[in-house]
Amino acid sequence: MSYRNRFIETLNSINDFEEQSNILLNFILATNNLEGTVYVVGNGGSQAISSHFVTDLLLIRRLKCNLISLGANSASTTAIANDFGYENIFEFQLDHVLSSKDLVVCVSSSGNSKNVLKAAKIAK
Repeated sequence: MSYRNRFIETLNSINDFEEQSNILLNFILATNNLEGTVYVVGNGGSQAISSHFVTDLLLIRRLKCNLISLGANSASTTAIANDFGYENIFEFQLDHVLSSKDLVVCVSSSGNSKNVLKAAKIAK
């Protein structure tokens, strides 16, 4: 199946996008109320979406919480990948800072990226 067809299939499979968006917004607002941090992770195009998402939140909302796109710092990403393996780039960063007040938003088009799955696991 071509990328285009997979993309269309994925878009068509999204049930009640507005409801899902509201759930995410409520998690972000709860993190904001706790003055926690929203960490967003993704690879490749999903990293671009992650960075854009954080930028939109910074520009549009007046949030008290910190907003961080973990893959945006290429020096950290490549250093961790070099020393500990690419599959550990997000887990390594989160393991040192994550608290119960924080939220981790994972962006993945495939849902199979080891480093994103590890970020979700440590956040859970």
